[in-house]
Amino acid sequence: MRRNQAVEKLLDDSEAQQQCAYAANRATRQAMHYRASQGLLMEPAQGIFARKEFWEGLPAAAQVKHACKALHKKHPSLCFTGPTAAVIYGFETPYRTMQQPYVCVGYGREYVSHGVRYIHSSSARAVTIDGIKVASVEQTLIDSALVLEFPYALAIFDSAARKGTNMLAVHRAAQRKRHPIEKVLQVLRYADARSENGGESVARGTIISLGFMVPLTQVEFYDAETGKIYRVDFLWCLPNGELIAGEFDGSQKYQDPKMLGSRTLQEKVAEERARDAALARCGITRVIHFTPSDVRRVAPIKQKLEQGGIPLASEVNRFALQR
Repeated sequence: MRRNQAVEKLLDDSEAQQQCAYAANRATRQAMHYRASQGLLMEPAQGIFARKEFWEGLPAAAQVKHACKALHKKHPSLCFTGPTAAVIYGFETPYRTMQQPYVCVGYGREYVSHGVRYIHSSSARAVTIDGIKVASVEQTLIDSALVLEFPYALAIFDSAARKGTNMLAVHRAAQRKRHPIEKVLQVLRYADARSENGGESVARGTIISLGFMVPLTQVEFYDAETGKIYRVDFLWCLPNGELIAGEFDGSQKYQDPKMLGSRTLQEKVAEERARDAALARCGITRVIHFTPSDVRRVAPIKQKLEQGGIPLASEVNRFALQR
């Protein structure tokens, strides 16, 4: 394909500015649309473009920022909110929530247009971060809770809590809203800054959504035999005194050379078995291992929790009332 100097310069400048490109004139816009139809450019939202190789080389959060910066320059009145603004604030945001930019609108109608989702929200107290206008932290979290499934909203709230967000301020802001806030209050209730990453948060949110007893997070145990301290991702303290640990095992740690370091796969598996044995010495009855795939498909983690003897929250509450 013949090189178009105007398109190439626009793309070069945009990449240097860490944003997607958009054309101010019809001829360049048509040339970019044609290149997108040929698979040379990506078009994350209507009218904004990036070279395919450049775009696919960006982490998901960077893709969101590149797209939003271009959209804001193209439409300065746009104010991003929900999981999109959460990315801009630097909160850990599940990948599946990043596929479509969320924008505030000040009236009731919610709609999707040209790859952008407009939701009823407020841009009051909006701030500009790296050239992108976003709703306040409180509004961002409230909207995330309203538009996302509970486990994915919880991941954003956990991350916000880890970064020191004032959750009481979020609660107060939610109380001032006219729309139903039950979903917001539920996420606030379970938000936990001790959760180490988004995967663990989604796993915990799924456990809660399935109705199981809510686990403690990131609990440490001292193994007197080895003198080592072990920390488990989840811990259930059952009414009968049993201690059951849950470990969120990302498959990456068995496949990624960076995670394995100088160890072989067999050595890594042996290390995990030694860890489980140490936890048993610390009083852990059993360890339930589950993966991102288990959580994503839901049924496998449900089965593992049932087989591992994790009771439903309602059963635990009934036991407590009977005592």
